[in-house]
Amino acid sequence: MSFDSELESLLRRVVREEVDRAIQANKPAHPEFVSIQDAATIAKVHHSTIRAWIRDGSLQAKKVGRIWRIQSERLRTRMNEVTSVSAPLSCNLDALADAIVNRK
Repeated sequence: MSFDSELESLLRRVVREEVDRAIQANKPAHPEFVSIQDAATIAKVHHSTIRAWIRDGSLQAKKVGRIWRIQSERLRTRMNEVTSVSAPLSCNLDALADAIVNRK
C-alpha cells in the first residue's frame, strides 16, 4: 500500500469512529419507541401481558413490518393506569377481609 492509500484508510476509520461516537452521544436515554420485549422489561410484566394490552386496545402500538413498536410515553401512561387501579382494589380487599373475619 502506498502512503496516500494508508493515510486515506486511516482517515476514513477515524472519521467513522467520530461519527459513531457523535451518534451514540445524541441517542436519548429513553428511546421514543420500544419493542414488546423491552416494554415487558420496563413494565416488569411478561411479554404476553404487553401483547394482551395491545390486543384489548389498552396499549396502542404500531406494527412496522413484523415487529410491534410501542411509544414509550403510551407505555408509561398504561403503567400508571394499572397502578392507579390496583391501589383502590387492595383497599377494597382489606375491607372485604375485615367484614368476613368480623362476621359470625
